[in-house]
Amino acid sequence: RLGGRGDVSQSHVLWKSSKVTAGYASPLVCDDHAYFVGRVGTLQCVDVKTGDVEWQQRLPGAAWASPLLAAGHVFVFCRDGGVLVLKPGRQPQ
Repeated sequence: RLGGRGDVSQSHVLWKSSKVTAGYASPLVCDDHAYFVGRVGTLQCVDVKTGDVEWQQRLPGAAWASPLLAAGHVFVFCRDGGVLVLKPGRQPQ
């Protein structure tokens, strides 16, 4: 949560999850969802308010790059050159 001072590790943590992994990539936040790319080729969509995993999907290959948001779509670039493009939201499209 925003607005803290000093050590906010207890007072301003909204949620923690052992079910979500980001590997080397930074998560992408869009609206009420965060997108986490795992090193082994998975994409997870997480509700930013609760930390609940909305869905998980296999990528075309391993990915280390952070996902990008452009033109209303989420782009995930894989190491082998494959790209996954989807609409942000509760269901993978």
